[in-house]
Amino acid sequence: MILAILSGLCSLLLTLIGYFYNSWKNEIKASRAIYLQYLWKLELNRTILQQIRNSHIPIELACQQVQLLDPYTLCYIPSLDNHLYQQLLKYNIDLIVPLSGSKFHIDDIDRLLRQTKSISQIITSRISLIDHVIGKVSPTSFLCYLSIPIIIDKIVLKALSTANYNKGQKCKQD
Repeated sequence: MILAILSGLCSLLLTLIGYFYNSWKNEIKASRAIYLQYLWKLELNRTILQQIRNSHIPIELACQQVQLLDPYTLCYIPSLDNHLYQQLLKYNIDLIVPLSGSKFHIDDIDRLLRQTKSISQIITSRISLIDHVIGKVSPTSFLCYLSIPIIIDKIVLKALSTANYNKGQKCKQD
């Protein structure tokens, strides 16, 4: 009787491990593909913006070639993903406004180029995280995949609560 219960529990445990392992591999592949798509569009936009800045391309043609970024739907590390979601949304809005017919100023192009570079660096670091930490086929990568979001969210929440506490203390002193 005990042997049957232990056998059933082991079978259940192995099934759960297999399920989470397959889920992990599929999510890693899909996330990496999405990040690479963002990088491709950002690089295309950067090239077009530089051509506009250097007066090598008419604004009408640039408006046809610029690629808006797809909505960001990933949620692996909530605090970081929410921030990236906001940055990508702001980037799309900042890209739409000058291309909507109002005049392009060199400051708008420079700001968009800085945003493009910043977002590209963030996405490149996410791809690096996938390639070097959580995407390798090993038990430690699988454990990192499960634990990193929890650890980072705790660190972010602690940092935010400390920052809010310090901000409150500063306001009381004023």
